[in-house]
Amino acid sequence: PDSVPLYLSTPHPTLYLLEYLSERLQGEGIVVSGGVRRATPGESPVAPGWSTDLGSEPLSEVIADMLKPSDNQVAETVLRTVGREAGDGGSAESGIEVVEETLAAWGIEPGAVSLADGSGLSRYEVTPNAMVRLLRAMWRHPEFPIFEAAMPVAGVDGTLRRRLLGTPGESNVRAKTGSLSSVRALSGYLRDGAGETLIFSLILNGYDAPGDVAVALEDLLVEQLALYR
Repeated sequence: PDSVPLYLSTPHPTLYLLEYLSERLQGEGIVVSGGVRRATPGESPVAPGWSTDLGSEPLSEVIADMLKPSDNQVAETVLRTVGREAGDGGSAESGIEVVEETLAAWGIEPGAVSLADGSGLSRYEVTPNAMVRLLRAMWRHPEFPIFEAAMPVAGVDGTLRRRLLGTPGESNVRAKTGSLSSVRALSGYLRDGAGETLIFSLILNGYDAPGDVAVALEDLLVEQLALYR
């Protein structure tokens, strides 16, 4: 039988990172001895023999790596980086504080959004109304072209590469998916039949049908929006 590639989240991100870093260092001829392990709670870290800054790709590329495949680990890292850039230690809490301040400045009240992480895996996150207001604020932002280019494109790439094929939404809809058990979400932008840009947010939860049915309903609604004049 043909092989099927599977993309799964690692159960131990810290160990995965340490093993990967060790392999890359040794691949460059740098000796790594003693193995890698996670520190236990309360354990004092051993002082490193050397230290340096490790630069990343520009944020414009990082958010594409985050949004198109819906990479939760990158999202959590970006949240903590935001907190660190604000000078508050790089914790998830410091990142959430920056996000909440930004949303408030955009007129999105705290009660409309309940943040617990960077990946959106908590079950109390955002209302469709608040999501539309967020997307509208981004649409008006000077850096919107970068944000738009980072989103999955229906029938083309990312988490939407197999959706809306052969419909007016193909190569048109740019949106972010969301998926939990009994939850499916799709929020983003499209051009309607008159060429106008529409902003939409569909969040379905608490349904008894299979997830594929919820996704099909989302696609049908979005297809109708793309036909709207």
